[in-house]
Amino acid sequence: MLEKELLDYQDAAYVLSITPVALRNLVHKGNAPTITKIGRRVFFSRADIKTWIEKNRVISHL
Repeated sequence: MLEKELLDYQDAAYVLSITPVALRNLVHKGNAPTITKIGRRVFFSRADIKTWIEKNRVISHL
């Protein structure tokens, strides 16, 4: 089965283990994965999500 390259808010939020509302808030604040707009629809590429996760990793010193 072919995986979708572009994810909508619902699918991207699922991948990130957050709610779609939380993802919308991150986008609004400018602290979310890069978005791709097609018409009025907003999508997130899997590659951009992976890059965003890597950039936001924090090493815990517990």
